[in-house]
Amino acid sequence: MKNKIILFIILSAAFSCNKSKVEPLFDQSTSVRTSKAINDYKTQLSKPQFGWKGAYYPNGAADGGYSFYLKFDIYGNLTMYSDVAGLSADQAFETTYQMKAFQKPTLIFDSYSYLHELVNPDYNGGTGQFADLELTITEATDQKITLKGIANNTELILTTLSNADFESVKKGGLKDILKNTIDIISSDKYSVINFASGEKADVFIDLNTKKITIYFITNNKVTTKEAAFITTPTGLQLRTPISIFGTSIQELLWDNLLKTYYFQTGNNKNILAQSIRPALPFYSALSTYFSAIVLDPEIPTQSASFKKLYNDIRAKTIALSTSAPVRVINEIYFFYIANDGVFALVFDYSRTYPDRVDTFGGVLFYEPTIDQSGNVKFKRLQQTATLVDGQLFSGISEIVNQGVKQFTDILEKDTFNWDFDTVEASTATLKSIQNPSVIIKGKLFK
Repeated sequence: MKNKIILFIILSAAFSCNKSKVEPLFDQSTSVRTSKAINDYKTQLSKPQFGWKGAYYPNGAADGGYSFYLKFDIYGNLTMYSDVAGLSADQAFETTYQMKAFQKPTLIFDSYSYLHELVNPDYNGGTGQFADLELTITEATDQKITLKGIANNTELILTTLSNADFESVKKGGLKDILKNTIDIISSDKYSVINFASGEKADVFIDLNTKKITIYFITNNKVTTKEAAFITTPTGLQLRTPISIFGTSIQELLWDNLLKTYYFQTGNNKNILAQSIRPALPFYSALSTYFSAIVLDPEIPTQSASFKKLYNDIRAKTIALSTSAPVRVINEIYFFYIANDGVFALVFDYSRTYPDRVDTFGGVLFYEPTIDQSGNVKFKRLQQTATLVDGQLFSGISEIVNQGVKQFTDILEKDTFNWDFDTVEASTATLKSIQNPSVIIKGKLFK
């Protein structure tokens, strides 16, 4: 025991003697070092002369993207433009930001700005809650800063802006791209890529989801590829490249002369042609893009045979309504039920009462059979229905059923060639093989 006490005294003395020789790991306290790191990041954010382009992808980059053009100063002030909306694309918004240390250096957008629209649960169909206002810095250089949202893993990548891009945004270049994109989307034409190999693909741009989707045929099947994008003063920048037929598409650039987008591969400029028909064959496009074909007699190039047929069945249905209410055919359309592989042929009609007009749909169902040449024959199924306020009820009005018989007799007896119209955009043409004078055109709708 005496020896142990002596050993303890010796060790205590040794540590006591060396205490003054222990040196701290850092020259400054944690709070001082943290404060310096925060100030360094603020300096880094405010350093670029023309600010930053921010590629912002909410919800762990699972949703579409948004662009922000940001100019920070060292005092916590921030100016921004954004492609969130047309108004935000060319009007600078003055707001504030903070840099704090939440385990990691964190950029906080602490007062209202365009960015706050993305965290609004009512924004864009209720998806706003998946965005972030507090993002930690994961990597940083003078040219690029990468951040990650704390709550929803939003991806934000800041890259320094050039003077040309900065001036273009200020002068409305971003807003012009948004307007041009809306013009493309609202057009009744399709954006088609024609590859040198002879392959084709359809390109759809969605400003609501901020995604680009490309459809094409491989091994006789429809293949789909998509990518989120942000809007820039020169076009649409994809978050991840889309590879198709050996070509990688990273960005769609706007051609102001041709009024369409293109992408660059080497020295080749690949134009997105504006076509009245998509690249996909009719039946592939029908099950992919469309669900309804409205047989409208008012289509400018509608055939005289269908106009007469429409007027005949309309008059017949009225004539069969020998007592009130009179049934009047208003519209005829095919609705494709993809899960069942059948068409619902709907005769939209009205019944007039002294105090109101009610609208119904008389529904007949047809199973298509397509031969090797692409010609279709319609087999009528026994089931019938009446459409009321979006709900189907069994059975069809016998007056309507008999009134449209002239039309359904032709449909059930003949074989038809069904394809995109050669003149009218977003239009399908049904031509009878047995009776070439029977031509029916219909507008295509999703």
